[in-house]
Amino acid sequence: MTPLHILSINDFNFNDSGIYVCVMPQAKTKTLPFIYVLEGIINAPVKLKTGTINQWVDYKRTYIDPVNNIFKVSVDEPLNSFKRNFTLNFKIFTVWENWSECTEIDHQKGIRRKLGRCRIRASIKRSTEKMVSKYNQAVRNALSYLTDGFDIPCRSMRLNKTVPKISKIVKDIPDYQAEEICFVPKKAKHKPSKYKLKSMKQVPENSHVTLSCTEVKPNSDLKWFKEEKLLNSLLFRKNTCKNEEEPRISVDTNNSLHILHISKKEEGNYSCLLNGKTVQEFEVKVLSKAKLLNQGLNKRCIGCRSRGELGTCGDPFPLNVTETIVESGLHVVACPSGWCGKLIEGTLGPYRTDDYGAATERMCLQRAPSDYEERCAYTMWNRKKVYMCFCMGDLCNSAFTASSFPLITLVSILIPLYNYLYLLL
Repeated sequence: MTPLHILSINDFNFNDSGIYVCVMPQAKTKTLPFIYVLEGIINAPVKLKTGTINQWVDYKRTYIDPVNNIFKVSVDEPLNSFKRNFTLNFKIFTVWENWSECTEIDHQKGIRRKLGRCRIRASIKRSTEKMVSKYNQAVRNALSYLTDGFDIPCRSMRLNKTVPKISKIVKDIPDYQAEEICFVPKKAKHKPSKYKLKSMKQVPENSHVTLSCTEVKPNSDLKWFKEEKLLNSLLFRKNTCKNEEEPRISVDTNNSLHILHISKKEEGNYSCLLNGKTVQEFEVKVLSKAKLLNQGLNKRCIGCRSRGELGTCGDPFPLNVTETIVESGLHVVACPSGWCGKLIEGTLGPYRTDDYGAATERMCLQRAPSDYEERCAYTMWNRKKVYMCFCMGDLCNSAFTASSFPLITLVSILIPLYNYLYLLL
């Protein structure tokens, strides 16, 4: 057992086969246990059969149906005794795994596979507890193994030792691998960034937070730090969980960091490192629910839309808040989300120089961005490519200030300048 509660079995043999149950006795609430059934497999020279999913019917007719017919009509032992004394019936079937990812073989043409494993299942028509008690221990062990409710691999070591005659019938049935042609979408080529990603997250107190390094593969040897403390180390877990019945900070198998019921104590800078290099950084700020509510009630946004240089909603935007009542089309609206937006459309395409082709709209966003980041970028809006900006603050999408929304103002200056130079050229 490793410090991260991973059970590792070296040199697996017959005695290691069985049912393993993982429970957490110190949990506050009752949780369902994790159940694992481990079966050793005989190393038999059986070749894997491959084909399409439709060809599996021929495979079933050749390998599975004849064996199932033997189970039904055979009078040989021990099948006859199992049917006569315990009404025990056997059936062979295929258990399918999930489809694999599409692997490219030629110009976006790919192939994907899924494996169907041979399994045997025993079913009893009526209760046999009273009848089993009069038989010896070997018979009772065999019946307990066959009727425990779990499917048995056709080449199971335990089946071969417990009921060797049944194992001899089924151990040569091959597994089946289905294959089918698939389409591999063309991947966009991205230039590697010279700078590490950094983002800020503002989260309500007592909520659940998940931080993920998006550019790292799940099986990578990733390390998480808060400031300079290693989070997924045993020493950190002992120190943080000393007074808690269950840990609030954990790292899952996909290298995502989870913070449960976050409080002010977990506020700070988090980073994920791969091979000693920082891949991504997160600044986590915890806000009380009362503060979030007050911010939502007190924050406002400018709401308007106009076209051309004479429009009151365009840039520059010289109006003060008190002057909006005398300007047609300008409104100061309450914004519960606290996030305002500005949208510029008509700056691209053949009509970008026309007065009616460019429009500016300011609005309140119904919800905050998922990453809580202020930014400006081109995006698709109602099937049109537009330039859109997000900001957080009271009337942050209105006047020209250095602190409220410098990037929007800069873009608003550069776009008319670009159009002017384009006409000159």
